[in-house]
Amino acid sequence: MAHKSVKRCANGQLILLKDASHWLHHEKPQVVNQAIAQFLQDI
Repeated sequence: MAHKSVKRCANGQLILLKDASHWLHHEKPQVVNQAIAQFLQDI
């Protein structure tokens, strides 16, 4: 569903993380925080 969902977002980005489940912010918090920070800097 992620591929279909991101197409509905004007500024959406899809970042797939290997070895991570639905709980990305618990399993890979540094990667998620970095991606959010970078996204916010770019807008």
